[in-house]
Amino acid sequence: REIPLSQESQESLTAYRREVFPENQKVPCFRSRHDERLSQKSILKVTANYGEKTGIELSPRTLRWSFLFNLMEEGRNIEDVLELMGYDVRRISTKEAVAYKLKKRFLNVKAQPQSI
Repeated sequence: REIPLSQESQESLTAYRREVFPENQKVPCFRSRHDERLSQKSILKVTANYGEKTGIELSPRTLRWSFLFNLMEEGRNIEDVLELMGYDVRRISTKEAVAYKLKKRFLNVKAQPQSI
């Protein structure tokens, strides 16, 4: 999945790649302890482990939706958020599905008691 990056993020990532991978700029930035591209399974495992440590159900999907939800709470335009998340913003069905999920989640979060 491709994601847009700010100019500052692109410059930081380029500097990191030059420093860490001077011999080959095409290698993946995030690699396993075996120096291979991270697999989908390893990413699921890492997020699940952090979830266990924090006591919350955590997955790449929950992180993705939390990010989307936070952007929407900040008042960001839904088309911009959907594009950032990799959705085809020209498809009305995508916007409707995401809006439905956001509304449902927003109502669930607001209904839960908050500890102070």
